[in-house]
Amino acid sequence: MVLVFIWMKNIIPALIAAIITVYLPYQISYTKQKKFRDMALEQLSSAVTLFANTFMVTKNIPRAIETVGQRIPDPVGEVFRTAYAQLIYGIPINDVADRLAKKIGLSYGYIFASLLKSAAKQGDVVAPLIRELSNKITSARDQQNFQIAEVSSVRIMNIIFLALPVPAYVVLMSKFPEMPMFMSSTAGRMLFTLWLVAIVIWMFMDRLVIDN
Repeated sequence: MVLVFIWMKNIIPALIAAIITVYLPYQISYTKQKKFRDMALEQLSSAVTLFANTFMVTKNIPRAIETVGQRIPDPVGEVFRTAYAQLIYGIPINDVADRLAKKIGLSYGYIFASLLKSAAKQGDVVAPLIRELSNKITSARDQQNFQIAEVSSVRIMNIIFLALPVPAYVVLMSKFPEMPMFMSSTAGRMLFTLWLVAIVIWMFMDRLVIDN
């Protein structure tokens, strides 16, 4: 905020720049978390199906969890490998299931944890319910992939349009040395302020797009 105020001699773009500086790390962190959840959902369907198939054959929960951890890539594979290690160390299955669901961070993960607890008590009679859960996760995954394909190109274009003024300004400064005087003018400050406003609007709109 101080740097923009010194450069522009105007408090409004300085305040907007401060908002961007404060909010942008949260936006980046949320995007990374959303990417993890999307990847987890992508892998969880295969993980649950593999668990059900292995459990029906071996009738052994630790073996089924170990198989998933070996064959499913990270991050879900790592979660199952950790769960298997916890079972080997003697941690109760209920605690392991709760920790597994918390690490996955999806509602389907908690449903799977509940079925895992039931399987420990009732055996392979729970396997059909696990298969049904797998089908629901697959449907949710397909819908998610469709939504990502729909909005990804729009998000990329928006980022490109927001970034274009920076190289454009650099080029203009190299060709027209008097450009810094333009930035200290009323028109220049207004354009710069509008660009900052566009960035703020993009951050909030992008969050809405990600959530939906």
